[in-house]
Amino acid sequence: MSLSAWRWRVPRLRRVLCPPNRLILDPWVTRHAVQLTGLVVNVGSGEDLRQFGRRTLHLDAHAPSVTIRADVSAGLPFRDATLDGALCVEVLEHVPDDAATLAELTRVLKPGGRLIVTVPFMFRYHPDPADFRRYTPSGLRALLERHGFDVDSVAGLGGKPLGLLLWIDSLHFVVRVALRCGLVPFRGLFAASSRRDSGWSEYSANAVAVARRRG
Repeated sequence: MSLSAWRWRVPRLRRVLCPPNRLILDPWVTRHAVQLTGLVVNVGSGEDLRQFGRRTLHLDAHAPSVTIRADVSAGLPFRDATLDGALCVEVLEHVPDDAATLAELTRVLKPGGRLIVTVPFMFRYHPDPADFRRYTPSGLRALLERHGFDVDSVAGLGGKPLGLLLWIDSLHFVVRVALRCGLVPFRGLFAASSRRDSGWSEYSANAVAVARRRG
């Protein structure tokens, strides 16, 4: 079995032994996603099958158990202005044309529809299946505003301590597993540190934003 196929066989273990930045990123996403209402799409959802709003549609080209099997890069299979909210978590760095993907999100969201988006900043190269770019919080804000969104908040998650953990995580597979196992008891502390919605460090692991489609 290929490594790409094996990754989908152990989703629960992968969620527990996740990269250090996800210990902050995932609680941040949850905290903001619970505010979504109506019909929501999780674009490039991967293994994340959580439900938000009235109903969440999970769209992905590769992950099992999704609602809609589709390639984000080929456009979104929805009519104009039909969705109330959207999540785009760690996706824009993987698509060949991030502007086209954001244009599609603008098209399918209703005026005032909320978008939650996260992208990497200080994070290793991770082709899945490709890895094209990195974003600063200010760059993410400008990108969203160019594509018809008003940005409610933008921030960077993490700093030097998390940057150090990510570097250690990259050293060797054995080191990675040991580090991630050792961090499991501290998930609550990481979650508490996710409550930051402004400012950023030059060592931020991720840029995050909450935006609304202009009406």
